[in-house]
Amino acid sequence: MIGIRYAAPFAVFRDFTAGYFRSTFRFSSYSALYGLLLNIAGIEMRGKLGNGPTEVRKGLPSFEVASAVVCWNKERHSFDGSGTEAVMPGSAVLFQQLHALPVGATNKHRIPLTKGNKHHISPGRRQVLVGLKGLCYLRGHPEVEELLRVSLETAPDKEDRYGLPFLGDNSFMLEELDLLRPEEEFPVSWVVRDEEEDDFDLLSFQEQAPSTPFRLTIWADRVGMSETRSDFFVTETGVSTRPPDSAWVRVGPPVE
Repeated sequence: MIGIRYAAPFAVFRDFTAGYFRSTFRFSSYSALYGLLLNIAGIEMRGKLGNGPTEVRKGLPSFEVASAVVCWNKERHSFDGSGTEAVMPGSAVLFQQLHALPVGATNKHRIPLTKGNKHHISPGRRQVLVGLKGLCYLRGHPEVEELLRVSLETAPDKEDRYGLPFLGDNSFMLEELDLLRPEEEFPVSWVVRDEEEDDFDLLSFQEQAPSTPFRLTIWADRVGMSETRSDFFVTETGVSTRPPDSAWVRVGPPVE
């Protein structure tokens, strides 16, 4: 078993919605953590590259992940256990211009009315997480564990990688990424499966009780959505060194 801690001032984990408001999950999704762990380990996840959606490579590893929300305080780089309560990240909304490009002769007669400006501009909103601090444990795959240990501690430049590690959106980089030390112990809120599946709130982040369920994706099917897996989760107080049995979730490609 190996543990990793991470933090980012901003992050986003998109659900499968389209439109002028793009929401985010309340915390790190398991599908995003899986991609992050493979990136750190130097395991290529992309399959055939072409004009369509980027396919996932065959034969990717499968393992179990336990995820937790880390205590928050006002200081950065604050994984020292000085906090007393693990708090979910906050949220903010970014406003941007959405530019719809006309196809063919669609609305061609309206182009003179734009007076040289862009055609069909409308406001859009994107929700982002603010102040994300978390940790995750991995078990069940010694080879991946060793690759993570080498990448983060022994020889960071040994493995070839593409891009930089990020959390859900490559516009938001990580601020901290490190191995958890055995002697480190601090309060956390473990993410565990919700057995009730009741009283969930899809969008609101304000004044939610810790027991309010929220959805997270476990595996994202990039091609057809038919094999996408998700579930409802809640948080459970605990300490960083002891993941409860209910926190372990198997991640990786579906069994063929």
